[in-house]
Amino acid sequence: MKKLLIVTALAATSTVASAFDYKFNVEGRADFVNANVKSTAQTTGVETSEKYNNFSNNLIRLNMMGTVNENLSYRFRYRFAKEAANPVSTNTSGTSGATTAREITNTTQVDYLYIDHKNSLFTTRFGKQNWNGFSYGREGIVSGTDVFLVSQAAANYKSAFGSDYRYGVTAMFKFMDTNTLDLAISNPNTTVTDITGTEVKNTGLAYGAFYTGSFMNKLVQPILAYQLAKQNSDADHTTPASRTQDVNYTMWNAGLRSEVAGAIIDADYKELKKPNRNTSATTTAANKEQKTKSIYANVAYAVGDFTPIATYINDKYTTEDNATAANANFKRNSFAVGTYWRPMSDVNFRYHLMVTNAVTKYEGTFATNTKVNDTKVYFGFKADI
Repeated sequence: MKKLLIVTALAATSTVASAFDYKFNVEGRADFVNANVKSTAQTTGVETSEKYNNFSNNLIRLNMMGTVNENLSYRFRYRFAKEAANPVSTNTSGTSGATTAREITNTTQVDYLYIDHKNSLFTTRFGKQNWNGFSYGREGIVSGTDVFLVSQAAANYKSAFGSDYRYGVTAMFKFMDTNTLDLAISNPNTTVTDITGTEVKNTGLAYGAFYTGSFMNKLVQPILAYQLAKQNSDADHTTPASRTQDVNYTMWNAGLRSEVAGAIIDADYKELKKPNRNTSATTTAANKEQKTKSIYANVAYAVGDFTPIATYINDKYTTEDNATAANANFKRNSFAVGTYWRPMSDVNFRYHLMVTNAVTKYEGTFATNTKVNDTKVYFGFKADI
């Protein structure tokens, strides 16, 4: 009887092991960067230049995903380094955006830690997951290893909603074979939004809806998304001049991808809004209304082993507190041009050469600079093996 139980247990273990399937891979990118940031001072009109060269381990990630059975799967991803600080000058004060740090470690290493449970109607995803699609449209679907420019809406999203990777739950519906609708709830950010007074509250959550579709044999692939994050008030703050009110930070985007004649064309428009959180007794600059609008467009065309790339981004940032250097209104036009070279067709490995330029023009006499011209040249490689 004892032998029979052992044989039965071994058979069950073997069955589970054969049904369990997983994939483990290493993904990373490294660059040599040559940068030149020219800034024109507001008060004197003098142009200064900041230059640097560096070798940087832009991104290193370990990725593991597995299938337990036809209804249950999971994903885990761990990163050893984060993307180098903003590829363009994304600060609002008008100061230069050069980044001289050569190796940058990350304190939030886990990107993904979730399970997917499929039922007859939809798939439930629970755990730490990526909210880029909900946030940035077509720009957000691009892998971090392929990012050379970041829109201002994407940069400001992080300060409003927190990290791109947050804990939450998503219900994912698929219909008409090529259409998906995701409905999600997550943490809004990592900051306690009401920290002073007789009642401390951090009960607000972020809610999102994300639709993608594909029609006419991938010629038309629309994307629509909306995200809302509740920010709890500090209404019972002991000092009236420091009180805030409940508001909802919002982010929405609409985009389109088209695949035609070997080319892939992506475009989207996105808008982030942080409403005024001041009460009638407060006038805090950081709590005044802020809006960020961005247009993103990217074209890639495969020619043999080479893939030429061109990206354009238009940004506009406005705030009610347009009277300090820390909150200067500005407009920015950015572009990136270059090419990928994939020497081995059967291996996900490539070299890249990219040139980026971002010109930011600031409004008002209070900004540190009237203009910042940020130019970078990237030469490096990406591997996903």
